[in-house]
Amino acid sequence: MTLKVQHKRSAVKGKAPLPADLEYGEIAVNYEATDPALYIKDSADAIRKIGNQPAATETVAGIVELATAAETTTGTDATRAVHPAGLKVELDKKANLASPTFTGTPAAPTAAVGTNTTQVATTAFVHAADKWTRTGTTLSPATAGDTIQGNLVPTNGAFGTRNRIINGDMRIDQRNAGASVTVTSGGGYIYATDRFINFNSTGANYTAEQVEDGPAGFYQSTKLTFASAISLTTQNEATYQQIIEGNNLIDLGLGTANALTFTVSFWVKSSFTGTFSIGFANDGGTRAYATTYTINAANTWEYKTVTIPGDTTGTWNRTNGAGLFVRWIIAGGSNFNVSSNNAWETRSGAFNASNGIYGTKAIGSASSIATGSTFFITGVQLEPGTVATPFERRSYGQELALCQRYFESHASSTYPIISCTFDPSPKESYATWSFAVTKRAAPTLAVSSGSWAIAPDTITPGVSSVQFRKADNYFYLNPGSAVTASAEL
Repeated sequence: MTLKVQHKRSAVKGKAPLPADLEYGEIAVNYEATDPALYIKDSADAIRKIGNQPAATETVAGIVELATAAETTTGTDATRAVHPAGLKVELDKKANLASPTFTGTPAAPTAAVGTNTTQVATTAFVHAADKWTRTGTTLSPATAGDTIQGNLVPTNGAFGTRNRIINGDMRIDQRNAGASVTVTSGGGYIYATDRFINFNSTGANYTAEQVEDGPAGFYQSTKLTFASAISLTTQNEATYQQIIEGNNLIDLGLGTANALTFTVSFWVKSSFTGTFSIGFANDGGTRAYATTYTINAANTWEYKTVTIPGDTTGTWNRTNGAGLFVRWIIAGGSNFNVSSNNAWETRSGAFNASNGIYGTKAIGSASSIATGSTFFITGVQLEPGTVATPFERRSYGQELALCQRYFESHASSTYPIISCTFDPSPKESYATWSFAVTKRAAPTLAVSSGSWAIAPDTITPGVSSVQFRKADNYFYLNPGSAVTASAEL
């Protein structure tokens, strides 16, 4: 006979079933945490206890109870099982793996700088990798020496118009068209290329010219040739310099507590090596600074940089006058020495005297030049900040216009370039020469490489044009003549 076992009903919680509670073969469950057990009624009408069945846990097999929705949400019970409906409620609250949408402020591990994987980039990772910092509306490189495509970027000042030197690549030569000029000792300021001045008080003449020679990226330079030896003790100098207009230096704040550091860079090539001086002075030469640079190899283009702290004292021009003298002293006497290299100081003596004005020669720099020596320079840049950035390239038209603020030349060929109109009443002739660029100041006019055939009686220059007048007659230039307007500093 087959025994049929079935679960008919459960006993009262905490109490074993009585014989009268069960039929033969029926099973009762007494579920109590302290005594979970199964009971069966045997053929002798007796109740037998089959055995305890513990509650199921993560490590013990036993009786399993399903968790409620609230217990599923709480997630702290380790003995109840989650059923599908409760699990779905919780899964529906989570973001999809594909194209998830987050709310709140989700966080993620921050990768090391330089990581290049599909790992999520946190804001901390982006900030650490960022080469730029923003303060208000100012965007700056995070550290001096940061680069864009391998090029240094400015630490101060704009990306454009940062170079305060004009004609630093020596392209413009309005006066000489590349012809050599003699730098006569005692001859005053002599220009080979525009804006750059040769000054010589050594007693020996030398020449200067624009030449087609330069390092990579540069086509032209200024070349100085010393046909005679120069040897100086206390007085005199052979100097190459540019005077920067005060209007172009306002942001440097020279003479104030907020004066900016600036950096000068240039390319140089020379037949002689050694330690040389570059110096700086205000208008009048009463504040001066000098430092050195070294030419290491003869007849080799070398790139030089010097960084100068802004002068916080002294009187500095902030108008259209002379703002800053930048002076390369090729050779100079000791009267031009500063008291200490790499420091601003006050100068009060006369030119060529001890403690003399424009004393911008560094201690330990050259005082002599051998016969036949040559000196080339190009790629000159002066900019705010502590970093020498790549040379700022301007178009030829831009550079020419910048030069023409200080000097402009018009030459006549077959016909006179300045012609006049005759007015029968009051019987005078007149003409106007309108400048290509507004001049720094009313210029000085001169006729070079020729002459007036008939000269005007009066010449009245202004910053935008010049007026010519003559009574009772015409006036004009001879063919091949040139008239110049100079507003140089």
